[in-house]
Amino acid sequence: MWHNYRLLNRISFFLVLTSICYFLFSVFSMALNSSIFDISTIRVSGQSQHISNKELISIVRGGFRGTFLNLDLADARSRVETLAWVENADLKRVWPNMIDIFVTERKPLANWSGGGLVDESGITFDGEYDKSLAILDGPEGTNEMIASVYSRIAPLVQNFGERVIRLEFSDRRSWSVQLSGGTLIQLGREEPEARFHSFLQDLPFILEKVGSDISSVDLRYSDGYAVRKK
Repeated sequence: MWHNYRLLNRISFFLVLTSICYFLFSVFSMALNSSIFDISTIRVSGQSQHISNKELISIVRGGFRGTFLNLDLADARSRVETLAWVENADLKRVWPNMIDIFVTERKPLANWSGGGLVDESGITFDGEYDKSLAILDGPEGTNEMIASVYSRIAPLVQNFGERVIRLEFSDRRSWSVQLSGGTLIQLGREEPEARFHSFLQDLPFILEKVGSDISSVDLRYSDGYAVRKK
């Protein structure tokens, strides 16, 4: 064996390679736990009206496990996204010891009748009642569908100086709209948006005939409307 120079060279190379790997592993382990790479700064980007920077930083720091090199950013992001007003969050490392947090805040679309708010995607979340927003009402699990319908019909009444203050989808799957002027519009079960659009096209004629003092309109008839005055 001792005269087998090829074998001795292989053994030497293996021992040297093992030593180098051990050395690099030791250096890396020391670096991971070195105070040099402790997170010193957390920077918050993005505009947030309902989430304070202090709250975000506290949540991220509260779950720190490691240094700049081995901090679990996915876990930190998940904790930030538990905040009601956070739609999504993105965390990045900035060399050598900074964490950058970018937060996208939910945009409230309406109030949800069961409590909280509905964002533009139709997701309900825990937010304080906003009297400037409409109320959406419906059975559990229908919030996204109702928000989608509301987003399309709400702009249609603005040309008439009105706004939708309540949109309801009942347990019987029937739609109704309450306008800011007090008029209740029954849309029925089928094609609520088409019926509403058709009604608005005829509204100038209706106002000319019966006046603006309208209590309710029933659009569930196939050949016309039932209008009730106040």
